[in-house]
Amino acid sequence: MRFTFGQATLLYQKACRSDEYSIEQVIKEPTRITPDSKTVPDHCIATTPQNIAHSGLVCSGVSDHDIIFPVRKLNSTGANQHNIITKRSFKHFKNQDFLKDLEEASLEDFQNLNDPDALWDIGKKRFSVS
Repeated sequence: MRFTFGQATLLYQKACRSDEYSIEQVIKEPTRITPDSKTVPDHCIATTPQNIAHSGLVCSGVSDHDIIFPVRKLNSTGANQHNIITKRSFKHFKNQDFLKDLEEASLEDFQNLNDPDALWDIGKKRFSVS
Protein backbone atom coordinates (compact mmCIF):
# COMPACT_ATOMS: atom_id res chain seq x y z
CA MET A 1 0.00 0.00 0.00
CA ARG A 2 1.44 3.35 -1.00
CA PHE A 3 0.56 6.61 0.67
CA THR A 4 0.73 10.12 -0.66
CA PHE A 5 2.86 12.55 1.33
CA GLY A 6 -0.26 14.09 2.87
CA GLN A 7 -1.64 10.70 3.92
CA ALA A 8 1.70 9.65 5.41
CA THR A 9 1.90 12.93 7.36
CA LEU A 10 -1.61 12.41 8.75
CA LEU A 11 -0.76 8.84 9.81
CA TYR A 12 2.45 10.06 11.43
CA GLN A 13 0.64 12.84 13.30
CA LYS A 14 -1.96 10.34 14.51
CA ALA A 15 0.82 8.05 15.78
CA CYS A 16 2.45 10.97 17.62
CA ARG A 17 -0.85 11.82 19.33
CA SER A 18 -1.47 8.22 20.27
CA ASP A 19 -0.23 6.82 23.57
CA GLU A 20 0.35 3.46 21.88
CA TYR A 21 3.79 4.41 20.53
CA SER A 22 4.86 6.86 23.29
CA ILE A 23 6.61 9.17 20.84
CA GLU A 24 6.52 12.92 20.62
CA GLN A 25 7.41 15.37 17.88
CA VAL A 26 10.15 17.61 19.26
CA ILE A 27 10.01 20.29 16.55
CA LYS A 28 6.73 22.18 16.79
CA GLU A 29 7.43 25.12 14.45
CA PRO A 30 6.93 24.90 10.67
CA THR A 31 10.14 23.89 8.91
CA ARG A 32 8.95 24.74 5.41
CA ILE A 33 7.36 28.12 4.87
CA THR A 34 6.14 29.16 1.43
CA PRO A 35 3.91 32.06 0.45
CA ASP A 36 0.96 29.64 0.39
CA SER A 37 1.60 27.33 3.35
CA LYS A 38 3.46 26.51 6.53
CA THR A 39 4.21 22.82 7.10
CA VAL A 40 6.36 20.55 9.26
CA PRO A 41 7.69 17.96 6.78
CA ASP A 42 10.96 17.51 8.70
CA HIS A 43 10.54 15.38 11.79
CA CYS A 44 12.48 14.96 14.99
CA ILE A 45 10.77 12.51 17.32
CA ALA A 46 11.73 11.31 20.78
CA THR A 47 10.44 8.64 23.13
CA THR A 48 11.77 10.62 26.10
CA PRO A 49 11.35 14.32 25.25
CA GLN A 50 12.39 15.28 28.79
CA ASN A 51 15.94 14.31 27.72
CA ILE A 52 15.94 17.01 25.03
CA ALA A 53 17.41 20.19 26.47
CA HIS A 54 16.70 22.40 23.47
CA SER A 55 15.55 22.12 19.89
CA GLY A 56 14.99 24.53 17.10
CA LEU A 57 15.41 25.64 13.52
CA VAL A 58 18.26 27.21 11.58
CA CYS A 59 17.49 29.02 8.35
CA SER A 60 19.64 27.44 5.66
CA GLY A 61 19.16 30.10 3.01
CA VAL A 62 19.80 27.49 0.32
CA SER A 63 16.61 25.47 0.61
CA ASP A 64 12.98 26.16 1.38
CA HIS A 65 13.38 23.81 4.38
CA ASP A 66 14.90 25.04 7.63
CA ILE A 67 17.49 22.84 9.32
CA ILE A 68 16.17 21.15 12.46
CA PHE A 69 18.27 20.29 15.49
CA PRO A 70 17.79 18.74 18.93
CA VAL A 71 20.25 19.11 21.79
CA ARG A 72 20.24 16.17 24.18
CA LYS A 73 20.76 16.62 27.91
CA LEU A 74 23.94 15.13 29.31
CA ASN A 75 23.62 12.35 31.83
CA SER A 76 26.22 13.19 34.42
CA THR A 77 27.43 10.73 37.03
CA GLY A 78 27.18 13.40 39.69
CA ALA A 79 29.26 16.26 40.92
CA ASN A 80 32.70 15.58 42.34
CA GLN A 81 32.70 11.90 41.46
CA HIS A 82 35.68 10.24 39.86
CA ASN A 83 35.60 7.73 37.06
CA ILE A 84 38.10 4.93 37.45
CA ILE A 85 39.29 3.40 34.21
CA THR A 86 41.21 0.13 34.33
CA LYS A 87 43.22 -0.94 31.33
CA ARG A 88 45.60 -3.72 30.46
CA SER A 89 48.61 -3.26 28.26
CA PHE A 90 49.33 -5.95 25.69
CA LYS A 91 52.57 -4.30 24.63
CA HIS A 92 54.65 -7.31 25.71
CA PHE A 93 52.01 -9.97 25.01
CA LYS A 94 53.44 -13.14 23.49
CA ASN A 95 50.81 -14.99 21.53
CA GLN A 96 52.76 -18.26 21.29
CA ASP A 97 53.40 -18.37 25.06
CA PHE A 98 49.70 -17.81 25.72
CA LEU A 99 48.68 -20.61 23.36
CA LYS A 100 51.25 -22.92 24.98
CA ASP A 101 49.82 -22.14 28.45
CA LEU A 102 46.32 -22.99 27.20
CA GLU A 103 47.48 -26.29 25.73
CA GLU A 104 49.24 -27.29 28.97
CA ALA A 105 46.35 -26.31 31.25
CA SER A 106 44.23 -29.04 32.75
CA LEU A 107 40.59 -28.31 32.04
CA GLU A 108 39.13 -30.98 34.33
CA ASP A 109 38.34 -28.42 37.04
CA PHE A 110 36.39 -26.34 34.55
CA GLN A 111 34.24 -29.20 33.24
CA ASN A 112 32.70 -30.10 36.61
CA LEU A 113 31.61 -26.59 37.64
CA ASN A 114 28.49 -24.72 36.65
CA ASP A 115 29.02 -21.64 38.82
CA PRO A 116 30.43 -18.78 36.69
CA ASP A 117 32.07 -17.11 39.71
CA ALA A 118 33.91 -20.29 40.66
CA LEU A 119 35.00 -20.81 37.04
CA TRP A 120 36.29 -17.24 36.91
CA ASP A 121 38.26 -17.68 40.16
CA ILE A 122 39.90 -20.90 38.95
CA GLY A 123 40.76 -19.40 35.56
CA LYS A 124 42.12 -16.24 37.13
CA LYS A 125 44.39 -18.22 39.47
CA ARG A 126 45.53 -20.59 36.76
CA PHE A 127 46.31 -18.07 34.03
CA SER A 128 47.43 -14.99 36.00
CA VAL A 129 51.05 -14.08 36.28
CA SER A 130 52.07 -13.75 39.92
